[in-house]
Amino acid sequence: MSQRLPRHMVAPPRFGSIARWAVLLVSLAPVPGALLAQQKVPERPRLSENADTNSAAAYYDLGLERLRGERESDAADAFYWASRLAPDWADPLFARRVALLLSHPERLIPYMEGAKRAVESPEGRYLDSLRLRALELDPFVYEDLEGDVVMRYVTELVLADARGRLPPFEFERLSRDVQQEVRLYLRGERAAWWRAWLAYAERRLDDAAKLYGEALKKAGGDAHDYRSRLHAQRGRVFYLRGRLDSAQAELKQALEELRRRDERVTLRVYESKALLEHSLGVALEKAGDSTGAREAYGRALVEDLAFHPAHVRLGGLLAAAGDTGGARSEYELALDVAPGAAVPRALLANLHYAGGDYHAAVTTLEPLLEREPYWPEPYLVRGLALQRLGDTAGAAVQYTRFLELAEAADERRAAVAQRLAALRSQ
Repeated sequence: MSQRLPRHMVAPPRFGSIARWAVLLVSLAPVPGALLAQQKVPERPRLSENADTNSAAAYYDLGLERLRGERESDAADAFYWASRLAPDWADPLFARRVALLLSHPERLIPYMEGAKRAVESPEGRYLDSLRLRALELDPFVYEDLEGDVVMRYVTELVLADARGRLPPFEFERLSRDVQQEVRLYLRGERAAWWRAWLAYAERRLDDAAKLYGEALKKAGGDAHDYRSRLHAQRGRVFYLRGRLDSAQAELKQALEELRRRDERVTLRVYESKALLEHSLGVALEKAGDSTGAREAYGRALVEDLAFHPAHVRLGGLLAAAGDTGGARSEYELALDVAPGAAVPRALLANLHYAGGDYHAAVTTLEPLLEREPYWPEPYLVRGLALQRLGDTAGAAVQYTRFLELAEAADERRAAVAQRLAALRSQ
């Protein structure tokens, strides 16, 4: 269900096409520089002989394969490269978080239980940032892989005392037995939340909606944080089922529970009211309620002025209404608070290009090429803008780089190759 930046046309895009793109997008939240610096860039995994090394999906599929083979660290590397090739795609960010959690069972329990030393450590903050960035790109990204985390977490709780005390062969046997018991427990009547989550992870959405409803009936009336999470997750389930009215109702209930909670309680950043308002706005947009969506994004910014995805969504709505000046202002506001965000910078460059301001398009893209050097999209727009400015040599460089990075199946390759050949013949 992720929403990615649609492909550019090789011909100059019109305002209408820009508007359609913008309506569907939220931005990529930048990871704080200190956290990025602490994350070592993994070696690029080797794909099968016939695989397209420019395909983010190929690396994502490799990550899933390695995750199933319990090669979690290798899976995390594959998901990392999927996210670098397609920084507008939410799924690899979320999947990398899952793989990193599973690859370090010793920190899984304290992190999942919100222990301060685990959550506020550099590793914990990085894990949180991955989920936040995924949800900002697509608040309804399918988090089915989280089922693996839940299973491992409950298993590790049971095995914590046995790890290091038993010989390896006995521990492996005990681990298999415990996993079977955990599966039975998660399907039991007492595990209301887990049963709902497991149904969601197994893509049994109708069952998940029903089970989340049952979990809500059992939740205490004053457990506002807990109830908010249940309502929010049930809203995501309804959204994925296409029941938009029900999704909106659940998200509103989630917000109401947060408003009732003791304000001294500290929640993870990805459980904030700003993010819930953003999710509600996306659901309203999908239902065709632009006015309601604008109001929800406005409330998100009231909750958090630095929540730049709301600016991007507002920019999309303005662009769709033909207000390109207002859209440009919103994209610029998004970049003011998140200068490293990839998608709003790409959208702003598109808007400049569509309006004939080719110099602005070129300069807007320069930081993006440095931050996301493996993403083909900005090279194409920059090449088109440079060609309009008469810089044929510069345009040729950008087109060449686009062709080096674009997927083999990219339908734009032939047209870009024709442009490049024409420039070289000149």
